[in-house]
Amino acid sequence: MGAAATGIYGAVFLPAKQALELANEHIGEFTVAGEKYKWDLIFEDNGWDSEGGVASAIKLIFDNGVNFMFQIGGDPALAAQTVCEQSEVVLFTSSIPLDAFGPEKPHTFL
Repeated sequence: MGAAATGIYGAVFLPAKQALELANEHIGEFTVAGEKYKWDLIFEDNGWDSEGGVASAIKLIFDNGVNFMFQIGGDPALAAQTVCEQSEVVLFTSSIPLDAFGPEKPHTFL
């Protein structure tokens, strides 16, 4: 997940991060076709800006091998979109315009 971990936005996100970690401890396991899986929560600071969106997406995809991610913030999400689409990584977003979605961007979801 790309999210602001510093500054004023980071201060707002910190309680949400802790809630996600707590929830993952209790409900982060799921079963697909009889096989059990557990979510791995990976957080990267996107600085709530375009540069951070690209940097966090690159790190999540190429260093951590994620198949899908969530980017919080419109600018970071739009910036990460190109990297995700080219890498065929599913991107869940927030706060981006509707024209950022469509058949030519099949890996981007709201």
